[in-house]
Amino acid sequence: MTTSELVRPRGEVVGRSRDRRAVLAVVALAALAGAARLIGIATTHDLFLDEATYAEIAASTGLVHGPLLHGLPFVLHPPLAFLLLMLPADLVAAPDRAALIVALRPFVALAGVGVVAVVVAVLRSSGLRRAAVVAGLLLALDPFAIRFDTRLMLEAFAQLAVVAMVAAAVQVARGRGRRWVAATAVAGGLCLGTKETFGMVAVATLLLVAIATSGVVRRRLLVATAGSVGGYVLVNGAMAAWAGPELWWAMRLTGLQRLLGVDQATGFNAPDAEVSLWDRVLPNVAEVGITYVVLVAGGLCALTLCILALRARRPGPLDARQALQVVVAAWATASWAYVTYAVVLGSLEEQMFYIALAPSVVALAVVLDRARLAVAVPVVAVVLLGQVASWVVVHTQRDDVYLQMFAWAQDHVPEGSTILVTEDSAQFLLHGYRLSSDPTTVALGDTDYVLLSPVLVAQGYGVADQGFVDDLRDHGTLVHTVVGRENTLELWDVQP
Repeated sequence: MTTSELVRPRGEVVGRSRDRRAVLAVVALAALAGAARLIGIATTHDLFLDEATYAEIAASTGLVHGPLLHGLPFVLHPPLAFLLLMLPADLVAAPDRAALIVALRPFVALAGVGVVAVVVAVLRSSGLRRAAVVAGLLLALDPFAIRFDTRLMLEAFAQLAVVAMVAAAVQVARGRGRRWVAATAVAGGLCLGTKETFGMVAVATLLLVAIATSGVVRRRLLVATAGSVGGYVLVNGAMAAWAGPELWWAMRLTGLQRLLGVDQATGFNAPDAEVSLWDRVLPNVAEVGITYVVLVAGGLCALTLCILALRARRPGPLDARQALQVVVAAWATASWAYVTYAVVLGSLEEQMFYIALAPSVVALAVVLDRARLAVAVPVVAVVLLGQVASWVVVHTQRDDVYLQMFAWAQDHVPEGSTILVTEDSAQFLLHGYRLSSDPTTVALGDTDYVLLSPVLVAQGYGVADQGFVDDLRDHGTLVHTVVGRENTLELWDVQP
């Protein structure tokens, strides 16, 4: 028996052992992320207006007619997330929209778990095992990520497509061939077909990596970029077929104008917005303050990776670590460029910072992987301590004020009563009652009850103003109050 014959089996055993450890790391961190998201998923975050809209669309989506909202084609957003939610929305057979939202939230959480799993896998495959653990832990427990991964929103699905594209693009940068180019293109197309804000970041990432590389790697990345855009064209073709060219173009144009900030209909930068970004940031410090720290630190680490990527420029494929650094630097740069644009000029909403969270965490983990343990361990420990503290605060307080109020109303408010709602969410969630959204009807005697959210009225959301609230408190009778972590609901009896 030759020496090579003796060594080869041992190498195979070592390889299998390494693969087994990689799988265990992915599974363990994904399980942690799942537990952090699924525990208390119905009660820790209140129902959100967008959730009511997306639940309605998911329940009305079909392969033949596409997504519908109130019986009309909905093509303001790309359809892939709604098509994905279509089947579970049919299977759960929820009795009302609030129940459907709660039933669909775990599917969004699974997408968030997928983000963690893919990030861990790509870091380990690039030889950064310590960074994989750090990034997996920080993403699994981040309070801001958990907030949007446990609501019926589109961000988690889009982020999963982005990280899948990043993972494939790392392989392309290493010189891998057609299979990885195709995977990059498909993932980029899925991202564009889910939410365009993330899609713009995905395309910009591929272009930046193409600029940072050369030769066959650059050509393959450009092919992947073209494939991603081609997938988006196909998605829009389907949307035009569902809605008709005129409606499709009108809604697409509206969406583009909102994306660019030309039409500031919603968000913190809207002309009539009564709540600024800082009005939301400061009160949220107790819950997601540690996320702010991670975003800032990760953004600075992304600059470090950009410098390393520029130094690593050379003809031909990159090695595993260099490829990861270049792609992550491009991803973080594209993400922060978009978020910065949104803050300054675009339609800014709180969830847009979710775009930059994953690349910031990965950049932070990669830089800490290069640091001494005496530096890295205390930094990670402090962040994890802050994340765990935030998780405990959020998950030991109920914030499902709508669900609690609706449950109480079923037993105490006669069916068929007229309820005036003072903000936008309740009109999509209440059932079994006649609804009104005209605050003047109280004086006319056409209303039995008023459902009031003092917090949302004070923030300028909904149809009521403070004068109406003052009048209601002078003439109505408060019959029930539900107090949550962030919101309060009051039910007032205004019957003669």
